[in-house]
Amino acid sequence: KRADEAQRAAARERKRIEKERAMQGTAMVRRVQTLGREQTSERRSLGEAHLAEVAQLEATVGKMREELAAKQHADARALLAKQHQALDRLFLELRDGWKPIGAAAP
Repeated sequence: KRADEAQRAAARERKRIEKERAMQGTAMVRRVQTLGREQTSERRSLGEAHLAEVAQLEATVGKMREELAAKQHADARALLAKQHQALDRLFLELRDGWKPIGAAAP
């Protein structure tokens, strides 16, 4: 009788241990799932922040390109104006100083 009781007590203890291990396993699975969801959420947030940063950088680069194009346009216009003035001066010098070939020098 005592042997049966001892076997039943041992069986109850094994069941209790198995049940405890199963509960620990379930808790572990839940923790892993929670961590996975948190990491996914964190990655999503980082991805959104990265996309926002990329969009901001693209806008900055676009603005810089526009500024550079405007500066290059202004520089080209200034250079053309200088060349035009030089051509005007050359034309006036040629016109005022022009003498027919063989004319007497003053």
